[in-house]
Amino acid sequence: MGIHRGHVTARLAGAATVALLLAGCSAESIMESALEQVDGVGEVDFDAEGGSFSVTDEDGEEFGVDVDPETGESTLRAGEEEVTTSPTDEVPAEIAAAVTLPEAFTPVSMSRSDVDGGVQTMLQGEISGDFDALFAEIEQGVAAAGWSHVEPNPMVPGQQGMVIGQHDEDGEVGVMVSLTLGEETGDDGMLQVILLEE
Repeated sequence: MGIHRGHVTARLAGAATVALLLAGCSAESIMESALEQVDGVGEVDFDAEGGSFSVTDEDGEEFGVDVDPETGESTLRAGEEEVTTSPTDEVPAEIAAAVTLPEAFTPVSMSRSDVDGGVQTMLQGEISGDFDALFAEIEQGVAAAGWSHVEPNPMVPGQQGMVIGQHDEDGEVGVMVSLTLGEETGDDGMLQVILLEE
């Protein structure tokens, strides 16, 4: 169940957009920026007003999201899997133990699901500030949690990057924190945490 980029980044694309939809974000440039950087993403179909979207990867597998505007809950569809995400304004205890998040972060949504024999917790929310300062703070926050292997990956300078923390590079548990700031919206963007536990 280790953090494998191909598996996680597909979910990252979906979860990133869920966070923005739940936050009521209309800045599609942020969503598009996040999706365009994911290797293997093919067709993207947005229906922001209807609260849904789908992403088809290069292998033809579809990841879709439907958002209920009344409850704020969203459902991520990936093959036969479905994960429901709910609004939140708190950082779950297991996430707080896995990474110290920047003070500028405001939680918006979270989900838990069984994945490959383990448990996956995803937390998404809004953040603003200088990319380099935030990215450095995230890297320090992952390292402070005691992960023995910390891997920063600034994917798009000034816009997008992720930091992975694991006890073992090929281990079964780990945390991934992804930061995306929108090019057209200044310093506003989103942050997502994915925690995988046995």
